[in-house]
Amino acid sequence: MTLQKKIFIGYGVAVILLGLVIAWSVGHIIAISQTSDVMLHENHKSILAAESMIEALERQENAVLMAFLGSREIGLQQFRKNEVAFLKSLTRAKDNVYVPGESKLLKAIEARYSDYVHNFSQFIELANHTDQSFETRKKLYQEAIAPVADQIRDKCIQLSDTNEDIMYENNLHTNRMADRAVWSTAAVAAAGLLAVVIFSLIISRRITEPLNHLMTAAKQITNGNYAVSVPAKSNDELGRLATEFNQMAAKLEEYNQLNVGRIIAEKQKGEAILKNIGDGLIVFDHALKSTDINPAACDILRKPSEKCLSKSCSEIIPDEKICQRLQTIAETGEAPEADEEESIIAIENSGGKKHYSCSMTPIVDDTNAVTGIVMMLKDITWFKELERLKTEFVMAASHELRTPLGSMGMSLGLLLDNTSDKLDTRERDLLQGANDELKRLKSMVNDLLDLSKIESGQIEMELAPISIHSPIDHVKNSLQAHFENKRVELEVKIPDDIPQVRADADKITWVLTNLVSNALRYVPKNTGRIGIYVKFSEKFVYISVMDNGPGIPEFYQSKIFQKFTQIEGYEPGGSGLGLSISKEIIRAHGGTIWVESQHGAGAKFTFTLATAL
Repeated sequence: MTLQKKIFIGYGVAVILLGLVIAWSVGHIIAISQTSDVMLHENHKSILAAESMIEALERQENAVLMAFLGSREIGLQQFRKNEVAFLKSLTRAKDNVYVPGESKLLKAIEARYSDYVHNFSQFIELANHTDQSFETRKKLYQEAIAPVADQIRDKCIQLSDTNEDIMYENNLHTNRMADRAVWSTAAVAAAGLLAVVIFSLIISRRITEPLNHLMTAAKQITNGNYAVSVPAKSNDELGRLATEFNQMAAKLEEYNQLNVGRIIAEKQKGEAILKNIGDGLIVFDHALKSTDINPAACDILRKPSEKCLSKSCSEIIPDEKICQRLQTIAETGEAPEADEEESIIAIENSGGKKHYSCSMTPIVDDTNAVTGIVMMLKDITWFKELERLKTEFVMAASHELRTPLGSMGMSLGLLLDNTSDKLDTRERDLLQGANDELKRLKSMVNDLLDLSKIESGQIEMELAPISIHSPIDHVKNSLQAHFENKRVELEVKIPDDIPQVRADADKITWVLTNLVSNALRYVPKNTGRIGIYVKFSEKFVYISVMDNGPGIPEFYQSKIFQKFTQIEGYEPGGSGLGLSISKEIIRAHGGTIWVESQHGAGAKFTFTLATAL
């Protein structure tokens, strides 16, 4: 028999027993209630009838006295009226005979009442004869009317008392039945409860004993002891569970013996790769505690391995932004988008400052939950040094080019001013084209020089609390003629409670002018729309420049802020350095700049500035 059937049968018996107790109790209660109601109702009707007869009889006695004293008509009328009431009550009592002896008593009342009515009739006839003396009427009243009335009253009182006694006895009987019902119900319920308790103890022991064996065996398997088994004493579900558990333990033992060597070999191989790889590797768990680190990472961090293991990210990585990115990966399972410079950390060592690029890869399980993160530290010091040399070269070359370009510009200007009337149209156009290209070259050299200074940190930002209204108003005023010439609509939305930002007003004005000029260059004439929108959070103010131009293809959106980037198929507008300079200026302010666009649906450039709170 299965365990389910055992439980069902055991508790089924208890439920049936409980149902019988409930049915038996309800039956007794209904029987007691019905018996009590019937007896009380019928006895009460007889008592009321007896009281009505006594009341009618008393009124008839009053009527007899009135007739005796001379008011014969009034007395006769009242007597007959109450005679009807008496007979009605007598009829109700006769229809409600349930008590032994009650019928005989009612017959006696009826017989004596007939005599009483007859005697009253004789009394009235005597009273109608004036020759009858007062003493004769008095004698008839005292001997034939008053005693009969007293006898009738006594019989009615006896009828009422009899029914009251029966009611009292019925009440006692009902109480005894109720007591018996209570005790019998309690006894049967106690027996049922005892049976349920005994069965529960038996079945609980029957279930918990094999479960305890399974728990003990499971703990042993957890500790690595797979050579365990639990006794299977029955053929029910618990017995089959024990059998399946024993088979599972046996297979785990076989699997463990088969794979332990392979696992050890793979672990040793992984450790060998980790130790001999040239880049630094650090493995973090979900709580950002380091669980493994290779010698190269220890050398980079200038710490022994025992001081790097089981440590939080902030204790071993000297860069808060890197730890924040690790925290984001641990929470979302995806690495946040970050600028290339934000993934680089600088570490001081005996050979000077070295730069390392951090790449992070989440480790996920079958449910895509993050169980760990692998971070690689790649030495890019020579790249940074190469970039520094390139910046210095560009800055030096740009600086050296400014003087000859200035001289050439002056010379071309003089030629245009002094010889324009001596040259033909073709010669004048060639000279003017050369002058325009020279101006473009001078602008590019100035941009390169500014960009190099910003990248090398030679330009200091004069950061101060400013209102964002100031640079936006400057852009509106300086480009107003261009908007009117191209018939382009400009929309500006700035919240009234916008906080001040900490920024260099001239540099931010340059960035806004560059972004709005780029938008103005590409939006369609007459139907173009450009918007400057500002919003803010607790720490940052977000400034966006949006247009309805042709947009930027997705391929170029990741490259648009690089130097000399030009989008194929678009008319070249400048040197390709404006967005690079804007990016470096915003980065110097501690903010970020990005673009959102769909090809053919306009572009939206957004940059952030820290609030001055």
